[in-house]
Amino acid sequence: NDITQIQMFVAMGMQTMIKAPVMAVWAVIKIVNKSWTLSVITAGFVVALLALMLIVVLVILPRVRRVQKLTDNINLISRENLTGISVVHAYNAEEYQEDKFEKANDVLMRTQLFNQRAMALLMPAVGLAMNALSLTIYWVGAAIVNRVSATDLAGRISTFGDIVVFGTYATYIIMSLMMLVMILVLLPMAQVSAVRINEVLDAPISLHEGKTTEAPEQGTVEFRDVSFRYYKENKEAVLSHISFAVKSGQTLGIIGSTGSGKTTLVQMIPRLYDVDEGEVLVDGVNVKDYTLENLREGVGMVLQKNVLFSGSILENLMWGDENASMEEVRKAAQAAQADGFVSSFTGGYEMDLGQGGVNVSGGQKQRLCIA
Repeated sequence: NDITQIQMFVAMGMQTMIKAPVMAVWAVIKIVNKSWTLSVITAGFVVALLALMLIVVLVILPRVRRVQKLTDNINLISRENLTGISVVHAYNAEEYQEDKFEKANDVLMRTQLFNQRAMALLMPAVGLAMNALSLTIYWVGAAIVNRVSATDLAGRISTFGDIVVFGTYATYIIMSLMMLVMILVLLPMAQVSAVRINEVLDAPISLHEGKTTEAPEQGTVEFRDVSFRYYKENKEAVLSHISFAVKSGQTLGIIGSTGSGKTTLVQMIPRLYDVDEGEVLVDGVNVKDYTLENLREGVGMVLQKNVLFSGSILENLMWGDENASMEEVRKAAQAAQADGFVSSFTGGYEMDLGQGGVNVSGGQKQRLCIA
């Protein structure tokens, strides 16, 4: 959404933003010495229009920021409904979810209606100003022509010509403002989107990788006095002073109640989380000293949430090793006890999985992730 807003502004607005001021300045230069009276009138119209445009922008800009957040909320609710559709049906919560979406959508609609109505004032206002300015110029211009002596025919014709030229150039000035109004419709949304994008781009990087690619040991994992907090300002640590060592060939089972930090502990090995205190060593080297690519290539991990990607079963299994042969893939599937049911599928390892692996059972999905 934010990227689209910037694209629309650049594609539709940049040319106009250059063209409109150039045309306005050129028209002002042409008319400034024609008649000071008419110049003052034109300047008054221009100032009034600019003031109106500024007021509208200042009024709707905070609401445009709110629209972006409300749009995020709508997307979040829709994604939750689609992801958890089975749970919604199981608990007969369709009406609750519909009401939840309706409330969020109603707030977004009312905010957008206010913004669009405010923007809708600008174009009629500019059109009215352009016609009113033309009428005023010709009305005042007629008085100026009448001041010229009736016997001075050449002077009257020259003055009349100046009035017509002035009116044309004054119209160009208002047309330039009309072009800027079209940009103002896109500018607030693009400005808010640019701020949001820059917040992401300027966010400090907390994960810095090392340069080590070699290790003095093989197949060892060690935690040395490790402590961790999800939020650094919290005084209480999720994990506190954890120490253990697992040698090559050994197996370690970690038992604990829900929320005790078992998954968090494991996720520190491939640096999905970084320790606050102490250090984690893989093959005798602190994980912070490895390059991320080298570290994660040497760690095999199955997360609690089983995730499969759209594509064939073979493509998913080759995430572990993109250069693996078919024989190696089968061996990995056999070790995970997945080869049996995969072979029974139509197409076998070439069978396409739906998004998120929707066409396999939960247990089969877990076996494939292990493989």
